[in-house]
Amino acid sequence: NSNGFGISTYAFDKNGKFQGKKKILTEDDIADMLYPVGIVVWFAQNKNPNNLFPGTSWKYIGENRTVRLAAANGSNVLSTGGNDTKWLSVNQIPKHSHSFSANTSNAGGHNHSRGDMNITGYLPSVIQHGDDVFGGAFARNGQNKPAVDYTDHWKELTTFDASRTWTGHTSWGGEHIHNVSGTTSEIGKGEGFDVTNSYVMLMGWYRIS
Repeated sequence: NSNGFGISTYAFDKNGKFQGKKKILTEDDIADMLYPVGIVVWFAQNKNPNNLFPGTSWKYIGENRTVRLAAANGSNVLSTGGNDTKWLSVNQIPKHSHSFSANTSNAGGHNHSRGDMNITGYLPSVIQHGDDVFGGAFARNGQNKPAVDYTDHWKELTTFDASRTWTGHTSWGGEHIHNVSGTTSEIGKGEGFDVTNSYVMLMGWYRIS
């Protein structure tokens, strides 16, 4: 026909009698049958279907993208997403620990009393009448500063018991805590990493009208 080539169909009965000419298929009809609106075509060469199929309009799918199947109801056709590079969030980092070293805060100087500790002992001694030489932690026969009698023999033991004059308990500080502050050593740069799949590059077009 005048618009280019076309295909006509003719009908005949069983006796070969011509029944008439049926629909004539034009180039546009054939293109619509083979490449309906919405179809995607792939090329392994630099081809543009807008030039290959006059009278039709095509749009390029996009550069450097992979294809993911849409919902069966078509609700998300042509939506885009994803990235070839990924950065991990805190929740995606594997569970792990870091070694840590620190000192407690300075609590200041302090001392403690004797507490329940004690020092005991004894030694022989010669005492004379009128001497009053025992005092403090020293005592004769366990008594502090007893009256003494004259003797020139080793008769009594001079004992030592620190608790007689050194009494009390260590000071009580009560339950308490020490604050520790610091940081672990820093590691890592926070760089993204490539998650691109193995691929082959093709040219893809979809028909819009």
